[in-house]
Amino acid sequence: MIRIFIVCIVALMFTACGDDQLEKDIEIIEQFIAENNLENVQSFDNGLHYIINVPGGEEKPTIDDKITVDYIGYYTDGQLFDSSYDAGQPLNINLVSTIRGWQQGIPLFGRGGRGMIIIPSELGYGSSPRAGIRENAVLVFELEMIDFE
Repeated sequence: MIRIFIVCIVALMFTACGDDQLEKDIEIIEQFIAENNLENVQSFDNGLHYIINVPGGEEKPTIDDKITVDYIGYYTDGQLFDSSYDAGQPLNINLVSTIRGWQQGIPLFGRGGRGMIIIPSELGYGSSPRAGIRENAVLVFELEMIDFE
């Protein structure tokens, strides 16, 4: 009985911590949107925000598709952390191999689609980021969906 109580308390602590981080991330996202006068921003309950400037074709990629995208990735303070343009070629990757924010946001765009996805940290790299990414960072991606198969 005591073990169950302890497990429940620990689970609640982690849930509360996650909720606190999401609340912080949403504040950061809302401030970024306001400071940059972004319009037509839509969002999901999990904190993912997006803008579809050009929807692209009617057919959309699925989690099982290999996608080809051009993108610029930066933090809400404007610091660039990645860019396919700097690499000199679009990114070709299986969507299932990407962060959860891409897995949810990329399928909003058909071929030729362009826009922005703003990803709260838990849908990005969270508290265990890869090298070169800040811990608990909100990530902004401006992207163009070139193709998928």
